[in-house]
Amino acid sequence: KIKITWTKTARAQDYQIYRSKTKTGGYELIATVSKSRRSYTDKELTKGKRYYYKVRGERHFSGTVRRGAFSKAKSAVAK
Repeated sequence: KIKITWTKTARAQDYQIYRSKTKTGGYELIATVSKSRRSYTDKELTKGKRYYYKVRGERHFSGTVRRGAFSKAKSAVAK
């Protein structure tokens, strides 16, 4: 498992967590969590393999969803 943490983003109502097996591409959405959360534990992993993560905030406004920029990619090895 890998625990991902992030810093609060102004006005974000939710956070989207993306994962990839490579730093440069193939990121997929793995979870959306509420603004009260500042961490997420990814458990669907292969032990000993390196994974890459990006997080971005999103906000719901007048029936549309606005998403912020992605964080820089961070990596960790599954335990």
